[in-house]
Amino acid sequence: MQNLNIVNCQINAGNSTALIGYCDGVVNNCNIKKIILNSKNVSGESRQGAFAGSLRGRIENCTVTDVEIISNNIFRVLAGGIAGYMSNGKIYNCYVQNLMMNTTECSTYKGIGGIIGCMEAKAEVINCYAVGDIDTDGINIGGIVGRTTDSSLIKNSISKVNITGSPDIFAGIAGTIEDTNTYVENSLSLGDLYTSRNNVEGKIIIMKNKK
Repeated sequence: MQNLNIVNCQINAGNSTALIGYCDGVVNNCNIKKIILNSKNVSGESRQGAFAGSLRGRIENCTVTDVEIISNNIFRVLAGGIAGYMSNGKIYNCYVQNLMMNTTECSTYKGIGGIIGCMEAKAEVINCYAVGDIDTDGINIGGIVGRTTDSSLIKNSISKVNITGSPDIFAGIAGTIEDTNTYVENSLSLGDLYTSRNNVEGKIIIMKNKK
């Protein structure tokens, strides 16, 4: 899919709330403006993202502006401004502007992020930025990526995402990094981080440059 401009779209769904449910091809030079993704009362897993619920292909040179993502009363949720879940996929040169995410009262938060919810299996986010707000009561919350593992890479990316509400495990770039072979390089967080919880545990993660 390439060279598309999509304006004023609302998707109300359960398991996959996105323009594309499962993407293993290439999305290039596409723009989405004013989109609402609404997923509520789901007994299984919900994957939410403006372009893709699940991504194994590549999304590049794409933009999302004025996006609202609502996740409420879901058993397991993965949500991001571009895609909900990514395995061995790539997101290059993309941005999310005016993001509004509200994820509350879900049983399991597998990953909530400004660009991608959860990424694994050598997935990559490079030259991306996200601007907006995430209001949540969950864990695995990040300005760029909520949760990442399995030798993945976040590089040359900027988050100006404010995270508020009552999150527990959360951070400006990546909420949770689960292995020592995942790298964050040359990336910057400018958003405000706040939680109303007491006794939130924090960790200092020292990332090494990828050799």
